[in-house]
Amino acid sequence: MMKPNFYMTDTRQFGKSGRVSWKPVPSSERALLAAAHIQHECACEMRLAIRNKYGSVREYSRETGQDYQRVSRILRGEIQMKMEDLGVASTYLNISVKFVNEYSRYFDDNEIKVAGATPLRNAIGAFYTPLTIAEYLVRRIVKRGNVKVLEPSFGDGAFLEALSKFGVAKENILGVEIDPAACRLAEQYHLLPRKSIYQMDFLEFPLSYHVDAIVGNPPYVRIRALEGEAKSAALAMGKKSSPVAFGEESSLWLPFAAKCVQHLNLGGNLALVLPYEVTYVKYARQLWRYLGGNFRSIEVIRVKDRIFGELMQDVVLLLCMEKGASTNSISYRCFETMDSLMSNCSSATANVKIADVVSGNRAFHWSMVPQSILSVLRSDSVIRSKDEIAFHIGYVSGNKRYFHPTTEEIERWELPSSSLRKTALSSRRLNNIHLFSSESECEDFLWVPSVEPTKHELEYIKYGVETGVNTSYKCRIRKPWWRVPLVDIPEIMLSVFSNSPKLIINDGEWTFSNSVLGGYLQEDVDAKSFAESWYTAITLLSIELEVHSLGGGVLVAVPREANKIMKLPSKGFHEVTLRKISEALTNGEIDTAYHVGDSMLAEKFGPEFVEDLWATIQLLRHWRMR
Repeated sequence: MMKPNFYMTDTRQFGKSGRVSWKPVPSSERALLAAAHIQHECACEMRLAIRNKYGSVREYSRETGQDYQRVSRILRGEIQMKMEDLGVASTYLNISVKFVNEYSRYFDDNEIKVAGATPLRNAIGAFYTPLTIAEYLVRRIVKRGNVKVLEPSFGDGAFLEALSKFGVAKENILGVEIDPAACRLAEQYHLLPRKSIYQMDFLEFPLSYHVDAIVGNPPYVRIRALEGEAKSAALAMGKKSSPVAFGEESSLWLPFAAKCVQHLNLGGNLALVLPYEVTYVKYARQLWRYLGGNFRSIEVIRVKDRIFGELMQDVVLLLCMEKGASTNSISYRCFETMDSLMSNCSSATANVKIADVVSGNRAFHWSMVPQSILSVLRSDSVIRSKDEIAFHIGYVSGNKRYFHPTTEEIERWELPSSSLRKTALSSRRLNNIHLFSSESECEDFLWVPSVEPTKHELEYIKYGVETGVNTSYKCRIRKPWWRVPLVDIPEIMLSVFSNSPKLIINDGEWTFSNSVLGGYLQEDVDAKSFAESWYTAITLLSIELEVHSLGGGVLVAVPREANKIMKLPSKGFHEVTLRKISEALTNGEIDTAYHVGDSMLAEKFGPEFVEDLWATIQLLRHWRMR
């Protein structure tokens, strides 16, 4: 299998921001080319975050316990990145891994079941948006007759083709595209006349141009992933032309979408393909308020079938109709397949209030919950976790391997047992733990020397200096460098990466790293009572509603989200119930542990309520795990 950087014209540019070019490949290798492009984009964002947070790749590797050579080779595209590499990057670098829709251009028409290849598509060797989706959106928003239409980033021309097939005269289409090669090919293959092609960044496109409809697929690039002048230019242009405020944490699709509204005539329509994150990220909230104040109706469409083939980018179709009016709600429609979308057979529909989206609630998620369940979740029968506990991340060692010596290293350096603390080093380590940490074997120890290190510990400290541990970023900014700060013992531990988070009663007094969440109970709350009331379907449903996931569907719990999880109030415990939960966890059956509370829920709310709970959990998982 070829190295990822093999597919780049200049392999030295792999993982570095800026314009790059890729080699043409046969259709049999387009999936590999797409994977290489994904890794390149991820490597660019990782490099920036590593530089800002750790200073160097070597220090990042030491901090996270990864092999420096392996991380370096991943960033250079010399070996393939794995999902676990993405998970570590997401946790330690606080980056959101994106599987950008533009990678779909590496698949030909047959591979994603789209007919009608054109010379332009063949010349580029790929395309951005499936023609079926382009045609669908054009049919929905473009009126027949002498209308003017704008495509703000036409790329390979999928929407230009769809507009022509729909009967829109080419002289009535304005096409904007920053890539000069795409502009030349659009003219060469007669998709647009030269006078209608504008080679420029859409954010610089003059606001004096007005049209009746806009349709397109804007770039999904994160502004913070851009470097130097590119980032400054994007922020400057966006702030000048976008009516919605945004910052480095935003993606370019946000100012694109907001600026599109300004180019529409009264009564005009807008249709865009956007990442699913538009439904919940904080920086998009004001965009929803802006759209609601400018259109008569707004519709969001989600399709479970991946619109871009097997690529892991979850997207939605946004349709805004009749500029000049306003609405306070969004029509949300879900479809299982592309065929069901084309035949208008939705599997779920809901009206989402714009105020709920703007307030920060994951309103699109919550819209899939039945009213019977919502009434209970909004009642006094349920509380937020923060009412009884506060979740926090654990310590950051600075060098995972050095500060977590193996049994052999402990014996070799004669490190005293009084300086070794049992620790939950990762969420994966929690997989083999019972409900009670005291009944579980600890595999890892954190070295925490006393105020006056022993003779042998001083030798170990000297070894750390000789091997450069003290020069890593986290170590060199603390005094003394060999003492890990913020080492604490929580009463509760919760896994971060999982399909169903696992909660542990920490009666064994383990400490915990920043790959695990630690919970600190209020004085009047007992750990056993909290655990029993945690393991119910109400909690599991709330986890699906509040906790975000990676592209592959793995949940990633962070303190802010964990503290919002809903549960039953803690009101005593039963040893028999706790043993059932512990047995299920010991057998690796986490869902079974959450089923233990079914009988109690059925007694309190009725058996139909419990059935509805689990059906809703499965529905949300159905849409999360693609």
